[in-house]
Amino acid sequence: MIIINRAIVKNRKLLVQIGQQSPVVFSPVSVFHDFEDGRKNVIGFTDKRLWSFRIDRLSTIKMTTSERVIYPYTQAFRIPTAARPQKIILRFHLETVSLAHQSKLRARLERETAHLQKQIDVEANGWCFTCTICDPFATLPWIKSFGALVEIIEPSSLRERMIAQLQTMQKRYAEVT
Repeated sequence: MIIINRAIVKNRKLLVQIGQQSPVVFSPVSVFHDFEDGRKNVIGFTDKRLWSFRIDRLSTIKMTTSERVIYPYTQAFRIPTAARPQKIILRFHLETVSLAHQSKLRARLERETAHLQKQIDVEANGWCFTCTICDPFATLPWIKSFGALVEIIEPSSLRERMIAQLQTMQKRYAEVT
């Protein structure tokens, strides 16, 4: 993945290959984490076609000397052409969680974030989880799956998005009663 990020920063095309298939010249745009299956992907262009490759399936990744080409409709797909990794900090509040459930929760957290470089620090009443990712907003459904146990500390934009979604949910459920 270092080669992919380097190619994006240096504005270079990649030569990628899946297994024994023919190599493809590819202009990478962004690396993203699929929180559904826990795998890293790279999205970009071959000629004028938009492609996404699972990084773990690439048998060859080589940076070329050719300048990458990013087509104008990139933003129509909401692809961040200048995506830069952002730090996410989550606080897990475990005051009321049994040790047995904490162990299961920790195993889930490790399993579902195995593809990330992360740090989990033990605090007085829980854990502080830190990782770096290109699209923090893609993590919202995953973060919500922890319910009231988790709090978004950083980035503030992700925290604000969560607050707005929770306020909308609260209004919808208040209208039902």
